[in-house]
Amino acid sequence: MDGLRKAGKLSASHKLRDLEGRVVRRDGSKVMVTDGPFTEGKEVIGGLFVIEAPDYAAALKTVDDCPHLDFGSIEVREVQVRP
Repeated sequence: MDGLRKAGKLSASHKLRDLEGRVVRRDGSKVMVTDGPFTEGKEVIGGLFVIEAPDYAAALKTVDDCPHLDFGSIEVREVQVRP
C-alpha cells in the first residue's frame, strides 16, 4: 500500500472490519438479510460503493431496492476507522 501511495496510484482504501457484515439477496419479491460475508473462491467483488449510514439498519434500508439484487448479492460492511 505504501508503494502505491508513494507512486500516486492509491486514491482510497479502507480496511473492512473482521467478522462483521450482512449479505442482502432478493428471493422473488422478498429481500433477505443474513449475517456474512461467507465467500467462496468462485465469488468475485464486482464493485464498491461507499455510503454513509448511522448503523447497519439504515445501510440495509438504503440497498433493499438496489437492482443488483436481481442477479446477485450485496455485502454491507463497515470500514475500519484509522486512528
